Amino acid sequence: MTNEEREIITGYIQRVGGASANATGSVPGQALAPVDREADALIGELFNRLPDARYRLTQTAFVQEHALARAQNRIKQLEYELDQAKRTAQAAPAPSRGFLGGLFGGGPATPPPQYQQPQ
Repeated sequence: MTNEEREIITGYIQRVGGASANATGSVPGQALAPVDREADALIGELFNRLPDARYRLTQTAFVQEHALARAQNRIKQLEYELDQAKRTAQAAPAPSRGFLGGLFGGGPATPPPQYQQPQ
């Protein structure tokens, strides 16, 4: 394991474990739910019986969180491109607009999307 991987794992576990003041789940901006103590006891018991599950579960959750962030970024990019295409179509010069009809575009431009950074 590299130092970078160690930092990534530590930060991830601290965040989902509620160690930071702004701890969130896998969905950005969503607060962590309260811990169900009975479910937590069962999970602890299962992790004791199946210790490899901790590693695999952490790896799976981390990979899925990054995939979710990539998917959200892709959706934002596609929405942005669709908006730009609509603006371009609206700005197309109509025959009755005259000589300078479409020269200056069709309204204010939409700013590019702000992308999620996986934590």
